[in-house]
Amino acid sequence: MRGKMAFIAKGIEIVSGRTPRRPGRGLSKCLVQIPKVIFVIGGPGCGKGTQCQRIATDSGFRQMTMGELLRSEAQSSSSLGTTIKTIIDQGNIVPGSLAIQILRKELERVIPQGLEGVLLDGFPRNLEQMEEYEKYIGQFDHALYFDVKSEVLRERLLQRSATSDRVDDGRTVIERRLKNFADTGRPLLDYFSRKGKLSVVDGNLDIESVYKETRKVFERVVRGAELEGYS
Repeated sequence: MRGKMAFIAKGIEIVSGRTPRRPGRGLSKCLVQIPKVIFVIGGPGCGKGTQCQRIATDSGFRQMTMGELLRSEAQSSSSLGTTIKTIIDQGNIVPGSLAIQILRKELERVIPQGLEGVLLDGFPRNLEQMEEYEKYIGQFDHALYFDVKSEVLRERLLQRSATSDRVDDGRTVIERRLKNFADTGRPLLDYFSRKGKLSVVDGNLDIESVYKETRKVFERVVRGAELEGYS
């Protein structure tokens, strides 16, 4: 039932527009049907948030930024928020079991009727998060990866840290974040590639050039069409 949302009260976990699975222990018991799920990934500072926002504006997709969801929870007084805050402040990756709790809660909250799909900005970060997603939420349609050189990422993050109040934009934490991505990114990309669900965009270019390529890839993957003037 494309573009529709259904809730089955107290019976089944979230499944992304596919056949629902039996609920697992400790899961919230509802069903949210998501016609399409696109992962938008890349190193810290790659510009995925900016590009994701523009694509969401131009399409029927909803942008969901995992970093913002986690930081918002970290600012709460919940025990989960306290745990997540400690992990983020150290520049480490939030375990999949915790990230899925936050993601599932947001999916339940925001998905309206008629939504064409979701752009998951900054998720997954590693194979463990990917495994948790497939186990407790469902399948995905594609992964869009912004490929940016590590020295460019470092320069962008340092520039941002000059005006940002984010704890994870400090120099020491920046280096840890870059190392974490280098260590975990390749196995994740290999996983998507083996499934034939990976597209790569050169994120080293200026914002407009990156957007042209991003839009072209998005239309090809999601709509099965090529954009005139975007070749």
